[in-house]
Amino acid sequence: MNREEVSQIVREAREEEKKPDLRWAKLSWADLTGADLRETDLRWAKLRRVNLSEANLMKADLREADLSEANLRGADLRETDLRWAKLRRVNLSEANLMKADLTGADLSEANLSGANLSEADLSEANLSGANLSEADLNGADLRWATGKLSAYYGGRHPGWAAGGRIGIGCEVHDYQHWLDHGIEIGQANRYSEAEIKRYMHWIEDAVEWLREN
Repeated sequence: MNREEVSQIVREAREEEKKPDLRWAKLSWADLTGADLRETDLRWAKLRRVNLSEANLMKADLREADLSEANLRGADLRETDLRWAKLRRVNLSEANLMKADLTGADLSEANLSGANLSEADLSEANLSGANLSEADLNGADLRWATGKLSAYYGGRHPGWAAGGRIGIGCEVHDYQHWLDHGIEIGQANRYSEAEIKRYMHWIEDAVEWLREN
């Protein structure tokens, strides 16, 4: 299947006010740069090494799709369903994955640098070897996720540490800034002395571990 065939299927479905159906589609290696695939059903699709850079996949259904080594740089994946999708070595740099569901997804060795993963569900996701530098994980669900990251809840706001940055609540700073100014940040946000002590202990341990690995 090529770009023209995909465009035709999507266009005809929308003319009939239906959800575009591309289940099981074989699109590996296809050039779909900038394609409009909003709310498209792409379950079980073969999308290995496809070029979807800058594509609009907002609210698309990509459950169990194979996107291994695909290029999704700068793509819009807000609220997209990617549960159990194969995303090994995918390029998601600068992609918008806000509120996306990535439960159980294989993101091993993926490039997520600068990606917006705020409020995304990454529970049980495999992030082993993934590049999370400058990624925004604010409010993301990281329960049981594996990889070079640390998550913590010390009674006030959930915290995450990955890719050189730490976020606690709405405060997001680099590792050294937290080490140098974490106490002052806690005081400014009216954390108790005991809460500050707990969070600082986690910050110090997380940074030490992440810098070693």
